[in-house]
Parts: sequence; structure tokens; C-alpha cells
Amino acid sequence: MSEETQSARQTWAREILTGINKQLRDRFEEIREQHFNPNTKGYEYEKIVAAFLGDYVSGLFDLHARVGLIDKDLGVFERFRPSENEFDVVATFKNACPGIILKIGETKMIPYDAVAFLVEVKQTLTEERLNHDINKLVRLNDFDCSGRFGLTFTGDFSINRPLKTLLYYESSISEQALTDILTANAGAWDLLVLFSGNLLYANPALPIVRANMSEPARIARMEHNPMLNYLLFVQSSMTLAPVTSTMRTFLELLRVSREAGS
Repeated sequence: MSEETQSARQTWAREILTGINKQLRDRFEEIREQHFNPNTKGYEYEKIVAAFLGDYVSGLFDLHARVGLIDKDLGVFERFRPSENEFDVVATFKNACPGIILKIGETKMIPYDAVAFLVEVKQTLTEERLNHDINKLVRLNDFDCSGRFGLTFTGDFSINRPLKTLLYYESSISEQALTDILTANAGAWDLLVLFSGNLLYANPALPIVRANMSEPARIARMEHNPMLNYLLFVQSSMTLAPVTSTMRTFLELLRVSREAGS
């Protein structure tokens, strides 16, 4: 390939990626303008992010806002107070079976075995909010979701657990404080999007992140195409199966209910 052809291909690729990045950002802002209510901004941001992600990943996942989780051992009742068991946006596998979702008020109760990835969402990133979200996500490490897949289709970058991600519209935290908190809690998170800063922070513990790093680092900080990389990293990390079984959660609920009645 000639240098002229190579240069033309690179220019064309950059133009395409610039257009994709603009399209993703414009779509997020469009949905934000439609849904944002300053009086209920917490719940509104959850719905904004769920709607945005639904535009691009709904072929594989269903998106839910304001979700309570139920793990197969019912350990959620020990690790979270009722008021804490509420996650902002949860993506579930479309083939989760049985696909039972209980809605209590504005909250959906969903088996953890059905979950593909989670997103904790806030308008403004602060040290207090980041520590709060990290503290909530790290407790999910205690939940066992092995055995939910039978036959699987995996790639080089697949993981077996739900992906733990965070998205903030704007930031009032210093870069140093942010990286210090993320580094100190490397087992609690996978991806963090700072939308207004056009930034993606990615955890090198993820195989797909390591494969895209030019040199070793505690955190991968990506300034180019952050939303596209987020979507690609999420999809690349998935383990897929013909059926994702949630049966164990419901069997445990039945067992505990019988014990209570004996």
C-alpha cells in the first residue's frame, strides 16, 4: 500500500470516528433534553442513560432504570439495607429465563443472574458520590453468578460476571483525587465515563482494556471516542449463551418460603 493511500485511509477513518463520536454525544444530549427534570434529576438521569444505551445495545440486552437485585443465595439481604439495594441502570440478557421481573413502585426486582452490566449514574461527579458508588458496587463481588450459563459463546475478552460501570455528566473532582480513588478500589469498577469531559477511564483488569493499552498503566484514560469505546468494551466483555438461567434464584425463594412456613 502506498503512503498516499495509507494517509487517505487514516484521514477517512478519523473522519468517520469523529462523526460517530459527535452522533453519540448529540443523541445523549437529545435524550437528556427530552427527559431532564431538575426537580427529579436523579431518576431522570437513570432514564436518560437507559434510553441512550437502549439505542445501541438493545439487540442483546434489555435496559432497566432503578433496579433492586436478588442473588441466588439471597445474600443481598445481608449485604444491603433495603434502601441501599437500588441500582441506577441495569442491563439484563434478553434470553434470561425465567424472565420474571417484579415491579414494586418505581423499582424493579431482578435476579442478579440475569444481569449483563450495571451503570451507576449521577449528574455531577464528586469525591463523596464516587466513594458512595464504589462502595455499593464492590459489594457485588460477594455474589456468585457462576453456573448461570450452560453452553457459552466466548471471545478472547469475555468475563463471566456482570460488568460494573459508572457514568457522570459533569465533574467537580480533581484528576488526582479521581485516579487515586479508582486505583485504590480497582476491584470495584470496570469503566467510568465522564460525559462532559469526553473521557473514558478503563480498568486494566478487563482483558479488552489491556489489549487496547499501548503501555502498562494503573488506569487507562481515553480521550478519543470515549462513548464508542465504552459500547465496544461492554460488548467485548460479554459471555453469551443460548439461555441465561435465573432459575436458581426462584428455587431459593421457594425453598426459603417453605422453611418459613414449616
